[in-house]
Amino acid sequence: MQVIPSTARQVYDAGYNRFDPSQIYQVDAGIYFGTAYLEMLSKWGGVSRDRTWITRAYHGGPGGEFNGNWGPENRKYIRAITAHHKRFQKRSTGV
Repeated sequence: MQVIPSTARQVYDAGYNRFDPSQIYQVDAGIYFGTAYLEMLSKWGGVSRDRTWITRAYHGGPGGEFNGNWGPENRKYIRAITAHHKRFQKRSTGV
């Protein structure tokens, strides 16, 4: 998983402090901060968020819905991720 240093700091400051943000380039710390960030996004603003919102926010920032960062590039990313998800789901379930 990949987060930028400022996001790692935000996650750390939110109480996910098993690793220091300076360690994000270590595999275990990167996975930790990435999954912690997904957990934060799933409850962003005290609201239970769906997979599409979480994916958009992971890619374009949670404020993107309000400041326009969820533009064409983000929509293209969502389409690609959704297609990958459907392929993997089909492989794992045979449906």
